[in-house]
Amino acid sequence: SISGDLFLVTSNDMQSQCLILEQLASGKQYMYNYSLSTRFLDKYGNRTTVSYFEPGRVICVGKKDSKGRLLEAQISNRVWEYPDVIRFSVDEERGVFKIADTNYSYRAGVFIASDGSMQKLSDLTSLDTLRVVGIGKEILSISVTTGHGELALENTEVFEGSYIQVGSKIFSEITGEMTMELPEGVYTVAVANDGYGGNTDVEIKRGQETVLDLDTLKGEGPKYGDILFTVDVAGAILQIDGKAVDYSEAVPVRYGVHTLTVTADSYEPYTKKLFVNSEEATIVIGLS
Repeated sequence: SISGDLFLVTSNDMQSQCLILEQLASGKQYMYNYSLSTRFLDKYGNRTTVSYFEPGRVICVGKKDSKGRLLEAQISNRVWEYPDVIRFSVDEERGVFKIADTNYSYRAGVFIASDGSMQKLSDLTSLDTLRVVGIGKEILSISVTTGHGELALENTEVFEGSYIQVGSKIFSEITGEMTMELPEGVYTVAVANDGYGGNTDVEIKRGQETVLDLDTLKGEGPKYGDILFTVDVAGAILQIDGKAVDYSEAVPVRYGVHTLTVTADSYEPYTKKLFVNSEEATIVIGLS
């Protein structure tokens, strides 16, 4: 009972139990109501949930019952779907969408959705994760599965010239009233400078700006972090800001940015920026 026609899901209103579909061959739009008895199938013919039929997916539909409600719908097995695309680029002049090292074409007005709203190709950034659906070398739809938002910093004066740490991998030098684009999600944000600093959890929401007042993280100063250094060469000399320290035990280091240098005979000097923004930490240093 499933037809061979391909339909693009443009809307799935689960409260009203209604699918809005676009027939790919004709561009015509159709509305299909469904019910608890409607059979929803994945591309292999296995039962799945209606929530799987998200905007951007390409499906085939079956017959309707006596009340006009859809009896069966299935994700098409004639299309390919890449669920976690992060390496992509767009050449709008040539009409080329590149995924990794492969070029694909797309039609004008290709379906692009993010969190229920329509997007343009120019809205996509390298911070986004995409689900891309296509057939052959043509892209049929693009859905932003992980989007991006902005983190705006206020009252930055105390921390300017130092760094902000967002999560475990993102570091950026702090400038006056700066704004950062970040993938959506919840992050632990830490700042430190000149003996002051702290951390807090921040949620970045898709398409929204989150404001963080750094005065709320300043706290009472000066603060020190107890840093335990482990060096893989016995007798190595460790200096912080040019001053040799005894690192046989944890070393109290003032919150902020410091220069860390380690030297040993017959080894190359090791020099790094040391960013202290927590009460304690362990740093392992390997010399070469």
